Amino acid sequence: RNMPSRGDVVAWSESSAVQYANSVLGARTNRNSLLIDVCSAVTGYTPEFGYLLDENRRGRLLVRLKITKMDASALGYLLGTLAVDRVPVVEHYPFSRVELKNMGGAMAASGAVALFHVEGVTPEAPDCASVFDGKPEKEITITQEMIDGLRYRGPVDMVIFGCPQMTFDEIMALAPRFAGCTVTKPTIFFMVPDAYNRFKETDLCKKVIKAGVRLETCCPVSALTSHQGMYKKKKIMTASGKTYYYLDGSLYGTVEDCCAACGAA
Repeated sequence: RNMPSRGDVVAWSESSAVQYANSVLGARTNRNSLLIDVCSAVTGYTPEFGYLLDENRRGRLLVRLKITKMDASALGYLLGTLAVDRVPVVEHYPFSRVELKNMGGAMAASGAVALFHVEGVTPEAPDCASVFDGKPEKEITITQEMIDGLRYRGPVDMVIFGCPQMTFDEIMALAPRFAGCTVTKPTIFFMVPDAYNRFKETDLCKKVIKAGVRLETCCPVSALTSHQGMYKKKKIMTASGKTYYYLDGSLYGTVEDCCAACGAA
């Protein structure tokens, strides 16, 4: 299916997808309940309120960055706790689409943020003046110390990657770290089904499987929660701020932390 484009109105409910539609694609949707989604699908109409209206898409918080090593997922986790349900505007940083996906997913989990802007990056924010009505209500600063404060550096029992599930480009960037090694802890890649189908046709996939990595196409939070008895007492490290928020007892680490924890390069 074709993805929505800037200005399109959609009726979505999953928090990470809502974030991506509003913030990265510039489409418009609320965090709908399933019943609104069903009614919109049947009728072709959706209620006009919330983030479908210009005035509710304006920025309310200005976010300044004092970060020397970016971790977009950790940043999203922190922003969710600070913004709660207000629209944050992050000063310019050249985030990739993958970083925007992971930052938004974490932000929507730790808070109820359905829309964020990044100055000079996201569709509605060519500059800060375009998304604020005058001065922001509040300015906040995210520091490297705050980012690093989320990291766990002790031993773990298991490492998982993905949530939102990894895209093909994300997998291809991560997988070379596992080629030629053998993982020392159970390690799982959670991938978008289409990305998995593409990845399994590559030589790199064979090397990752040989390293001992397990490949899955389901949601990690749902999968691990449904098998809670099996994983309840395990120390599970993740590079996903979304998983860190939702999965009881999980531990946060950067991608580098997670790779080191399971013996990857």
